[in-house]
Amino acid sequence: EMRISGSNGCNNITGSISKMDNEILEFGMLSQTQMACLNKKFLKTLTETKSYKKVKTQLILLNKSTEETLIFKKVD
Repeated sequence: EMRISGSNGCNNITGSISKMDNEILEFGMLSQTQMACLNKKFLKTLTETKSYKKVKTQLILLNKSTEETLIFKKVD
């Protein structure tokens, strides 16, 4: 089973990855802690992810219209 966990800077997020290959990335059930944060769209945006691309040290998530929705940068 593939899992995801992390933080959006305020809430902790955990859940499953339902599908992943060289082009497709889809998340299953996701949950987050319920802190009083300004960013409420992060979890919704993750669940709308349908694909991704890697560019140098970035992971770019895309929705079903192939619009870039989230960009993560690798840090050491």
